[in-house]
Amino acid sequence: MQYAQINGAKMAYQTWGHGNKTIVIDTALGTCSAEWWHVAQKLGEEHHVIAFDRLGYGTSTPPKSQRSPQNIAAELDALLIALGIEKNVILVGHSQGGFYAMQYALTHPAKVMGLVLLDPATPFDDAFQRQLTKEQYKTVRDTIGDLPPIKAGEKCKTDPFHTSRSLSEINMKRMKATPYGGSWKDWPEELHLECHKKDSGKSFGSVYGRMKWEEPSPTMTTLCTGIGNGRFGHPEQDRAISLREAAMLQTFPKKYKFFAPGEPICLTKASRYIGNAVPPTLGTVTADSIVKHLKKHKLIEK
Repeated sequence: MQYAQINGAKMAYQTWGHGNKTIVIDTALGTCSAEWWHVAQKLGEEHHVIAFDRLGYGTSTPPKSQRSPQNIAAELDALLIALGIEKNVILVGHSQGGFYAMQYALTHPAKVMGLVLLDPATPFDDAFQRQLTKEQYKTVRDTIGDLPPIKAGEKCKTDPFHTSRSLSEINMKRMKATPYGGSWKDWPEELHLECHKKDSGKSFGSVYGRMKWEEPSPTMTTLCTGIGNGRFGHPEQDRAISLREAAMLQTFPKKYKFFAPGEPICLTKASRYIGNAVPPTLGTVTADSIVKHLKKHKLIEK
């Protein structure tokens, strides 16, 4: 690695190749330029390439100035000036690096001849967080609160998918010992599993946990119908959530059927379908957004 003095700090960089155009690689948040060296080496066979560590990352020293897109872009410009590069810059920005690359292009348009963005962060990435409040989140009660109660191992008479796994005698004791919103950490010592007594197991605080009615559900995984695999216990009933409950929390329609007529219902297979699925509502919103964008830019007919 080589280093340049930038605003009282040392910025690490590496260069490859030669040419009248310079490709500058700006990496993602929390990463360093070394992750891109194999790409830079290949590009360097035909171009001049620079990969660098933003101040505070990789082997660069911490910055002296406050972190802002403007300051970060100014530090990149200082590096390029130190290297004698003032034109024909092609910026390659990945994730957060894409955001900073765009900032640099906005503030130094005369120096930039190209911009390549790979899954870039944008100023609008947190727009949904700014637009939604906790009062608008769909809770566990909103989603599954009206389903009829069932016992562990029982199948609902009116909906064969509203069925939950049976529990062994010891796991039923554990389920009964788990308070509302609680987990294995609330059990008496004699119910603890050996894995929970080890330091490595103490960090998994949500397993054997119950959901809360007034909160959104946890992420549905392929093991979402088992109490020992996450916070998949019913808020009140002594059991894991049912297939139907897991499917509805993953935004599948209430009457969705995962198997063809006559095909037996397999808890393990259906749980895998649910956990691996892109939530249908998310798929709909994403598709609508893509269509809206294409129409806006007249890439498809309205």
